[in-house]
Amino acid sequence: MRRAALDLVEAVQRNPAAARNERQAKLSSGQRTEYEAALNLALRQQPRGATDHSDIDPAKITREHAIRLPNVHDGLVYVASLGHFTLGGRYFADWDVAFEALEDSRLVPQGELAVGMTKGDLKSVSFSGVR
Repeated sequence: MRRAALDLVEAVQRNPAAARNERQAKLSSGQRTEYEAALNLALRQQPRGATDHSDIDPAKITREHAIRLPNVHDGLVYVASLGHFTLGGRYFADWDVAFEALEDSRLVPQGELAVGMTKGDLKSVSFSGVR
């Protein structure tokens, strides 16, 4: 799931709406039905005033107001919830990625990973190696 978390963060950081649309388009009919049922349960847990994040700056997406995307791994459908960590009203660049799946009509946590980032543009890169 680590690779999936990294891929999801990269896609959301680039464009939240496109990330959601691309992943939903890849679902089969059965997967889409399962994902929508899981998503409806996840959305019931969402705080009031939360947005769908389709047109906002990815830096403003937090764990408390996460963006949710489908993720399929080994044939299982997950709701992946992504958002930046916050503490005391401060936003951090690092992402929290939580995976949940339907089990017996309940949304059950399957794993959670942190993806580290730094804010700002890349200023320079250098490589060195031993031959």
